[in-house]
Amino acid sequence: MVDQKMVLGIDVDSKYLECWAGKDMIRQNGVSERFVNQEPSFSKFHKWLKSLNVQRIVMEASGGYEKKISIYLAKKGLDVHVVNPVQARQFTIGIGQRAKNDRLDAFALSCMGQVVKLSPFIPHSKELLELKALAVRREQLVCHRTEEQGRLKLAEGKIKKAIEKHIHFLKKEIEAIEKQMDELIMQDDKLNAIYHLLRERKGIGKVTARSLIALLPELGYLTRKQVTALAGLAPYDDESGKRKGKRRIKGGRFYVRKSLYMPALVAMVWDPPMKMFYQRLLEKGKPKKVAIVAVMRKMLIILNGTVMTFLKEMQQKKQDNHEKA
Repeated sequence: MVDQKMVLGIDVDSKYLECWAGKDMIRQNGVSERFVNQEPSFSKFHKWLKSLNVQRIVMEASGGYEKKISIYLAKKGLDVHVVNPVQARQFTIGIGQRAKNDRLDAFALSCMGQVVKLSPFIPHSKELLELKALAVRREQLVCHRTEEQGRLKLAEGKIKKAIEKHIHFLKKEIEAIEKQMDELIMQDDKLNAIYHLLRERKGIGKVTARSLIALLPELGYLTRKQVTALAGLAPYDDESGKRKGKRRIKGGRFYVRKSLYMPALVAMVWDPPMKMFYQRLLEKGKPKKVAIVAVMRKMLIILNGTVMTFLKEMQQKKQDNHEKA
């Protein structure tokens, strides 16, 4: 149970921030207010938060409409959490709230922040946000190219030439995006250092390193359990009474899992510890798919620990330099 604090739930859309602040979900005592979701009104919003002594803020990921306000609040030193919409909706139904409108959604998010331990929101730089957008676009183009390559096998005549032309265009677009991603990473000393740290691990190539930095920027900031859950590589129990179901991975970031699949296959061949780990799982009777996912999870935990150590050392150096100055 999370300690009772004044928790703000925000239902975010393109125009408004529908707010509910409270600390007693049973009595439903709280304060509601609405603000314009534009930067000029954020300072007024912040003053309102301070007047209520809000200590935790919860909002849904809303297709990007939450980005500006979440970054603004996090930079103000507030405890911000951006939750998965599916998780939020399941919680809402779980507390018996079937009706749905902006005010009720804000109330449910406030309740969620009162009783559920949530991962903290980590604000990212403009460069990192741009890097993420490029990584997502790259994945979209790769999917389009794969679809076209499948169609090419059955195509003939002019259609075949048209598909070949489109595949060539997609290839050039993907290469251009990769070049832009490399430039953004090289311009940032911290991202560049993390990129080279990741590349030192067997199996981690350029594509995977870029993807992890862009699509899993929380790497190095979270615990091993948090980061594997975020990537959708944490197995969950499926048991009830005497029934013992198979543990399964659920949810998480698809593109992150996708980027770790091939590195895991490479590591199982060329990285002796990973190869032994994989073989032990097979000897215990684990299916190959389960063993591969376990290797992916282990790789991610190792990478998370490596980046975490680097970030701590970097922070310590900053403190030492500050003390010397």
